[in-house]
Amino acid sequence: MAGSDSVYQRIGRKTALALRQGEWLLKSVFGSGPEAIKAEESAGKALASAILRDVQLSTDARAHLLVEETGARLADCLTNRYRRFQFFTIRMDAANAFALPGGFIFITEPILELCGHDATMTAAILGHEIGHVVRGHAYKRMLASTATHFGARILARTGGVQAAISRVLSEYLQKDYSREQEDEADMLGLLLMASAGFDPRGMIRVFERLRDLHGEKNSLLKYFSTHPTFADRITNLEAILEREGLERRYRQRLSAGAKESGDERAEGEG
Repeated sequence: MAGSDSVYQRIGRKTALALRQGEWLLKSVFGSGPEAIKAEESAGKALASAILRDVQLSTDARAHLLVEETGARLADCLTNRYRRFQFFTIRMDAANAFALPGGFIFITEPILELCGHDATMTAAILGHEIGHVVRGHAYKRMLASTATHFGARILARTGGVQAAISRVLSEYLQKDYSREQEDEADMLGLLLMASAGFDPRGMIRVFERLRDLHGEKNSLLKYFSTHPTFADRITNLEAILEREGLERRYRQRLSAGAKESGDERAEGEG
C-alpha cells in the first residue's frame, strides 16, 4: 500500500465517527449472509467516501473509461453477484491500487501509466484487487483490526473510542496482505482475465515489464514492494497458468466468442 501517512491518518479521522458505533461489525459476526454482505458494503462505503473527500479523481476521461469498462468486464464474470463493484481512478504520486471491503476498487494514474494504459495489463491489476474482495481478504483485514480495538468501546470514553477507531483505519490502509492472500488474489485475477477475454499471460507481462524497467527494489513502486518479489510472482503465475489450463480456456473463449462465467472454486469467500 503506497501513499502519504498523513493522508491515511486524515482518512482515519474522517471515517472514525461513521464507524464508531460498530454496528457493521456486530452484523458481520452475528448476522445472516445477506446482512454480513450489507455490513461489509456499509463499512467499505464509509471508508470510500472519506477517501474521495481527501483525494482527487483523475481528470483523464480516457483513464476513467478504461478502468470502468475493464473492471466491469471482470466483475461480470463473477458467479457471486452479491457485491456491486465500483472502480475509481485517482490522482496520487505513487503507483498504487487497493481494494476496500464491499467492492470499492481504487487505482492511481501512475500505475496506469506504468501499464501503458493497456487494457490487458490494467485487467491484471484490477483482477488482483477484485480477488482480495471476493476472497474476503479486505474485509477480514478490517474486521481483525477493528476487533483488536473493539474493547475500547467498553473501557474508554467517547473521545478514546474515536481515536482508537481512527488508528484502526489508518493501520488498515497501510497493512500488507499475507503471501498466501496475495497468491489467492493472483489466482482469481487470472481466472477472471481468462473468463473475461483478457489474455491471462498479460499479468505475467505486467511484472516482467516492471522488473525490466525498475528492478526488484525501486522505491517508487511501493505497491509492488509489499507483494512477493517479481521473480517469485512470475514463477507462481506460470505455475497457475499451467495447472489451471488458463491459456487454453482463454483461446477457447475467443474461438467461441461467447461469455463465460467465473470459476466458482476461485470465488469462495474464504
